[in-house]
Amino acid sequence: MKNISSTKIGYMLTWQKSLLKCLMLFALALTLWGCSKTTTPSAIPSDATIQPSLTTTVEGLLSDSYLTKETIQKVFTLAGDYLIHEGNNESIEFKCTIIEGRFCWFSEEDLGGQLYGTITKDLSIKIIGEMKAEIVEQAKQNLLQVRCMRPIDSDLSITCEGNWGWTETWKPIEVR
Repeated sequence: MKNISSTKIGYMLTWQKSLLKCLMLFALALTLWGCSKTTTPSAIPSDATIQPSLTTTVEGLLSDSYLTKETIQKVFTLAGDYLIHEGNNESIEFKCTIIEGRFCWFSEEDLGGQLYGTITKDLSIKIIGEMKAEIVEQAKQNLLQVRCMRPIDSDLSITCEGNWGWTETWKPIEVR
């Protein structure tokens, strides 16, 4: 049996490690080259159809969202200390979310013993249903802000608007 010196064994191990490193680098380079071929802008034909953005798709759903006078009347009734009086008008502002359930509330603060100004579960579900859950889910941070105004103690001309957080713009909400 031949005796192989420890120097030769060390040389063989070093050579094998170098070969393994070269193969790994080659595989990485090949992978990156392959990825660059599929993601470069030149790989997209100039006549390709561009898909609408998520915001554009959700904006299309806004025409289907609404709030009923009955729902808003109930929210005004629950508002209590959260009701805002301005001249001959009164208004409410509330937020709704779909995270681990469906919730709406008036404020982050505790006023007059109403913890966070919560809106009842049934009414929250109704509001989110009318506004379309899909739209609330697509709002920035799943948070829809709503504000409604009416003449004091009158439901004749309720107006509402919402902010989905996509821009700073509030958009009108149809009141049926």
